[in-house]
Amino acid sequence: METDQCPICHRKNVEFNEHHLVPVQKGGKKAEKVKICTNCHDHIHAVFPNNKLKNEINSLEAIIESKEMRKFAKYIGKKPYKRYLKRKKKK
Repeated sequence: METDQCPICHRKNVEFNEHHLVPVQKGGKKAEKVKICTNCHDHIHAVFPNNKLKNEINSLEAIIESKEMRKFAKYIGKKPYKRYLKRKKKK
């Protein structure tokens, strides 16, 4: 089901990224991807190391249920969308 709402923070009319449920650096190039807003995507990569994403937080449900993302979603869900964080691009 296609939606314009982030499944984590539930905000609408946001910019989306595709998040690899298993990090590309950990063999997830062809892994399942989910569409989430850029703020939630940036936060996932800010708080979880790739090993934890590969072994524990490797489903949308696990992301949503994690303490770190519940707290962030509660905070960011009340804010209007804005690109807050900028990840460094690897050379």
